[in-house]
Amino acid sequence: YNLAFYYFNRQKSFLYYSLMQFSTIILLLIIAMPIKLFYTIFQYINIFDISVDLIIIFSILFSMEFLNSKKHIPIIHKLWVCVLSISLIDLFIIPFHENTFVYEYIPTFIPIGIGVVAAVFVLIKGNKPALFYIIGWMIIFISVFIVDTEIFDINETYILHFAFPFEALVFSFAIGYKMKLIEAEKQKNEQLMIHQSRLASMGEMVANIAHQWRQPLTHLSYAHMNLKTAYDQEKLSSEYFNKKTEEVNDQIEFMSHTIDDFSNFFKSDKKSQGFGILNTIENTHRLLMASFKHSGITVDIQCKSEVFINSYENEFSQVLFNLLNNAKQELIEKKIESPKIIVEIIEQRKTILIKITDNAMGIDEKIIEKIFEPYFTTKDSGMGIGLYMSKVIIEEHMNGKLSVKNIPNGVTFEISVPKG
Repeated sequence: YNLAFYYFNRQKSFLYYSLMQFSTIILLLIIAMPIKLFYTIFQYINIFDISVDLIIIFSILFSMEFLNSKKHIPIIHKLWVCVLSISLIDLFIIPFHENTFVYEYIPTFIPIGIGVVAAVFVLIKGNKPALFYIIGWMIIFISVFIVDTEIFDINETYILHFAFPFEALVFSFAIGYKMKLIEAEKQKNEQLMIHQSRLASMGEMVANIAHQWRQPLTHLSYAHMNLKTAYDQEKLSSEYFNKKTEEVNDQIEFMSHTIDDFSNFFKSDKKSQGFGILNTIENTHRLLMASFKHSGITVDIQCKSEVFINSYENEFSQVLFNLLNNAKQELIEKKIESPKIIVEIIEQRKTILIKITDNAMGIDEKIIEKIFEPYFTTKDSGMGIGLYMSKVIIEEHMNGKLSVKNIPNGVTFEISVPKG
């Protein structure tokens, strides 16, 4: 059970705990079964003491990993390292000494007691899964203490066969609870990175607002000059005034729509809803239209008909903005003649494919596999989270796929999202 968890998420605590359980099973078999079954092995090596050492070694490794002792309790972590080193030395001494050298003098419940004390300190610091650890380890501590000290006349087989399975059940809850906390922390970090990604785009947004507003501001300035000149020369007729007023209102309305477009970009989607892919692409393109025009970049949007999906429109718009803006920056940086971006919307049987292609000479093959990694960037002022968050949004939030490939003289980003 724990090995399966380790296989899928590679957390060492699952591996150490499963090895500890395996060592415990061996010990319980030795205790429960007639010695004749193990007589041949006992002639060459004391597997009883070896299994005890292995339980202690793997329990310490599990405890260090589960409680993150190096970070939370560095002093006890150093003590554990010492006990671990002693146990490893003892493990290698047993084949030559025939019996345990260390735990012949030190009760085996002491390393377990250290674990309980350590868990209390970690729990005080706010690590909630440590509570399960304390409960489970107290069960083992009491059981081993009774066996080692023999203060009660109880068969040690019964005690250990009760203690270890019950402890395993408690730790199953502990590990499950810890996984829940890890998932919650992961979602929290993703939301933080989405926020950081949007903040990183804000500078680009300000530049694009400046581009969008430059032309209407010029028109407003001309309209003002024309009205003033007509008034000074006493040629300001009602018809001319109405004409210029209408022009001014048109420009102000355009500027107001621009602000609305940019404001909508930064709104968070609370739930999925139906929206048209083409309409979202056109709206996102409009945010960058002025800067594209200023840089001489042609954008060709190819779509036979509108297609709809049920997902998070603003997050999808952020992905489009990142990809289009990155393409724009590459085209400008590499000083491409006749710079061009092609956006294709292709409706397939179960999915919708969006291709964003530029002619910016492609991405270096040495780094193309790394561009979706967090904080990887080739730009001096870049944060390296735009493409990472784009992949998270498409693949985790929208159940789609985002990939990249070089083509002759350029690169293509492909977004595949399910219909519906």
